[in-house]
Amino acid sequence: MVVIASLFEKRASGLYHNTAAVIDADGSLLGIYRKMHIPDDPLLLREVYFTPGDLAFAPGKRVMARLAC
Repeated sequence: MVVIASLFEKRASGLYHNTAAVIDADGSLLGIYRKMHIPDDPLLLREVYFTPGDLAFAPGKRVMARLAC
């Protein structure tokens, strides 16, 4: 099983990212993604809480999985 975990990542004081971590079946971290585009929504104010990501899209080990919500 592969886990995709959604995180509220604190990188430094006042610097937060909307992050997803991909964890492989053996517990190893396959990679992380920091959301780069923060929608500007006057009702949610996400841009107040999150800083756009600084990691480029990186190809990684391919994993085949079923998604369950």
